[in-house]
Amino acid sequence: MTITRRSLMIGAAASIPLVSTIRYAGAQAAEFNYKYANNLPLTHPMNLRAQEAVEKIREETGGRVAIQIFPSNQLGADTDMLSQVRSGGVEFFTLSPLILSTLVANASISGIGFAFSDYDAVWAAMDGDLGKYVRGEIEKSNLVVMEKIWDNGFRQITSSVGPIETPANLEGFKIRVPVSPLWTSMFTAFKSAPASINFAEVYSALQTKIVDGQENRSPSSPRPSSTRCSSSARSPTTCGTASGSSPTSGPGRRCRRTCARSSLGTSTRPA
Repeated sequence: MTITRRSLMIGAAASIPLVSTIRYAGAQAAEFNYKYANNLPLTHPMNLRAQEAVEKIREETGGRVAIQIFPSNQLGADTDMLSQVRSGGVEFFTLSPLILSTLVANASISGIGFAFSDYDAVWAAMDGDLGKYVRGEIEKSNLVVMEKIWDNGFRQITSSVGPIETPANLEGFKIRVPVSPLWTSMFTAFKSAPASINFAEVYSALQTKIVDGQENRSPSSPRPSSTRCSSSARSPTTCGTASGSSPTSGPGRRCRRTCARSSLGTSTRPA
């Protein structure tokens, strides 16, 4: 059986018991206390695997290093958390390179629409010279980037006004996009009406009809299957379209502010 980044994360969701808390009671007693923030729920495979890593780090350091996970935008919107990483308020943060491109322009190169046909193309690029180049650009902003990245799926479109089957369906479509010049320009080219909205505010924007739909990585999109309509009581959108415009394998990176006192390495890690 071949183990991939995606199967590893899917396996986490299926096999790891639900954890009700992600804070260790003895965190204050540790010599080094760090915060890890992200915009995903506690039950997402990424946070389940992160919790495994946190426990392993605590065990292997004899309790000297304690990392507290803050899921679901608990510490603010993505752009807010990026500012906190830069100021030292947060040590670790998983974010989309589309968001990171507001600081490092070339970080979003993996988000160019329809540049990758499949995962083989994604990993050849991001584990190869392209990924090395992007990491080098990010490091110029005094951020430490892990060598490997989370797999978070290809990006999809969901709509409250009907399926998106052709580029013509995007004309005049009010769509939420990340706070990213690249994504805004791409949907403007489709003659859409893109609105840059942080992930934490997407649900309310859809509910109040500020936008008619959104594009996001498939695990976050309501009903992200092939182009079809379905009902979902949990979501203001009703149609999921498998556009597969770009992978969020490029998007998910965990950054840490360069810090002399840190005992954590920047070795490989799992969008």
